[in-house]
Amino acid sequence: MKFYLAVTLDQSRAQLETMLGVPGEIQADGQVAYRDSDSGYGVLIRFGEDDAVFAKRLLPSGRSPELAALNPFPVTDKQAYRMAAGMPFYEVQDVMGSDGIEVSLSKPEAGSTKQVTGLGWFNPDGSYAVVYLNLPQGLVVGSEFVAGPA
Repeated sequence: MKFYLAVTLDQSRAQLETMLGVPGEIQADGQVAYRDSDSGYGVLIRFGEDDAVFAKRLLPSGRSPELAALNPFPVTDKQAYRMAAGMPFYEVQDVMGSDGIEVSLSKPEAGSTKQVTGLGWFNPDGSYAVVYLNLPQGLVVGSEFVAGPA
């Protein structure tokens, strides 16, 4: 997770690439993936028009047993999709069984003052749930469940 934790919003692309020391891989949607060859973890970056970090997302390493160990219970797609827009964080905690860990963060979209963060809950099979919350209110704006590696 060191790549994810090292990247800050508004960091320039040049600073980020010098700091990470690995080439980025441009994705079909224009985002850039950087992976740590030692751990397999990485970070997916969306750059803004100013070529600075607008958003970042953790790229897990396969099954990510370290992250799964942080969950007290496995999570399911049903839990992830029970999240209704506007649901407060304390209800998310009740449904998911714990706080989760930050797996994404973005700046506010144009015309908005709300940042969005994603909290993730990981399973031993590599699947995981992400719940997106607006900041600073901490209300759900969306969720997803990602299947584990084949």
